[in-house]
Amino acid sequence: MSRGRLHHVELWVPDLTRAERAWGWLLGRLGYVEHQRWSNGVSWILDGTYVVVEQSPALSGPLHDRRRPGLNHLAFHGGHRADVDEIVAEADSHGWTLMFHDQHPFAGGPDHYAAYLENEDGYEVEVVAEDAAPTDDTAPAENPAESIAPAENGTSAEGAVFEAP
Repeated sequence: MSRGRLHHVELWVPDLTRAERAWGWLLGRLGYVEHQRWSNGVSWILDGTYVVVEQSPALSGPLHDRRRPGLNHLAFHGGHRADVDEIVAEADSHGWTLMFHDQHPFAGGPDHYAAYLENEDGYEVEVVAEDAAPTDDTAPAENPAESIAPAENGTSAEGAVFEAP
């Protein structure tokens, strides 16, 4: 194994059955296979790195809040754009909801094609396309105003008035 490479991530969850359904589907979709199982948890492994979900009896509370100090989200390589799109299309029926609808798939910026998903327990994942840099005109302009071509009469294509130089 490579020094510094992530060994595993352990997520404590409030409901193992629900977590296994959501995480098991997502991780399986990304190429992970079930690795270990015990009464309070299950893990999935890919290339030596594994992800654990466990309903520990030592939980201090029932809720995960990604906006509090601690883990915000996990980011996974998702394959090509079409692979990420397929995951998004299937996510809702497996306990995941697409976040940032109005900015998807460029919520991380115009050169970052990804899906941000949240499960019922508040865990967020980012599924990133390996061909994230846009190769055509599918990415929005960094500044939407820059993509509006001005008409000769002093208004933009969307009717905004501008002063000609």
